[in-house]
Amino acid sequence: MDSNASRTPAAPLPPPTTADAWSALVADWDSLRHGYHLGDKDEAVLRCVHSLGADVTGPHSLAWTLGLVVLSPYVGWGSPGPGVEAPVKDVLAAVALAHEGHACAHERHPYEPFEEDMDLYLDRLPGALEVLTDPEPGRSGGLDLQDDEDEDDSSANEDSALTGPELLERWHCPRNLAGFAGVALDYIGG
Repeated sequence: MDSNASRTPAAPLPPPTTADAWSALVADWDSLRHGYHLGDKDEAVLRCVHSLGADVTGPHSLAWTLGLVVLSPYVGWGSPGPGVEAPVKDVLAAVALAHEGHACAHERHPYEPFEEDMDLYLDRLPGALEVLTDPEPGRSGGLDLQDDEDEDDSSANEDSALTGPELLERWHCPRNLAGFAGVALDYIGG
């Protein structure tokens, strides 16, 4: 079937059950973002949409939301087929609505640098996604998205001093999910 045909996947993609399976899915999303995905691009995006839409506050909602952030350049600028952009915007709006307004004690969240330069930080997101979908005890490398050149920024210095559990907590914060959904919506033009 042509990748530009309008269709809806029959069911959400079940969440991968192993770190290797998540890694392969993240690599698939990243290859689509870079334009060398060999499969059906629209099907890959819609599978992510339907998986997130099945439970926008569920245990895998962060991974699916970040998947749509990785896929947002294709949705916004890559000429997706009919029936792709609207469901992406709808599910991202649902995520933002479901997670906004939660109080937290965090001064900063991982989505914030994306507001300043989505394209720069987007290159770092697949590495963070791999850590988030395989949280080995003590593994937090790749979760701090700050640039080495940000050393003069006191907030970047504070973030780099966080422990693995503190970084994970910020990534899983509802305000962070709402923020990432909003950033992706803005990028797509929603």
